[in-house]
Amino acid sequence: MKVGDEKEQRSKQIYVFHNSWRVRAPLLSDGMTGTIHHWNNAIVFTGCGPKGSEDCRVSGEPDPDCGALGEYFTWGKQSIVFSCVDKARVVDPASYDYRYDISNQVLPVELTGEPRPSAGKDGFKLELEKPEEGDFRLRDGSDLIGAGCRVVPRPGGALACEPGEPRIDVGAFSANGIRYSGRDLLN
Repeated sequence: MKVGDEKEQRSKQIYVFHNSWRVRAPLLSDGMTGTIHHWNNAIVFTGCGPKGSEDCRVSGEPDPDCGALGEYFTWGKQSIVFSCVDKARVVDPASYDYRYDISNQVLPVELTGEPRPSAGKDGFKLELEKPEEGDFRLRDGSDLIGAGCRVVPRPGGALACEPGEPRIDVGAFSANGIRYSGRDLLN
């Protein structure tokens, strides 16, 4: 998401959930956005760090054009997750409500609500059909199966991310191959 708002937008509530992405660019870049609720997203980062081939290389160094704003990388600085964002907001779960996202590279430690792979692992085993071709259906053994929260409506149009039963799969598809849709999730 590239927000790029010219003025303060912190009163907005932005919901991003049940998506599957294959990305090299940052998930969020620039702007003064409202609260971002980022739940149950499956993310395949394609960055390969500062020493990889040119088509996937990520410098691993902060962009000097960001000034006092922060840049956040996956573990090992393989991919950039946020570029030129307010550091105070990243560590505030009331501003950056990132939970139940699962990726093939470890997300920044500042996102305290995100699951962490077991010790010694660089990411989760996503087991997607063919993400390089846009096929994000889950295969057996995927760490995405049953790892999400239930997205439920609240009064006034708000949404909430609640753990519990039934177990919810992370990403755009459930384990039985059905694509999540907003209508199905909220009814």
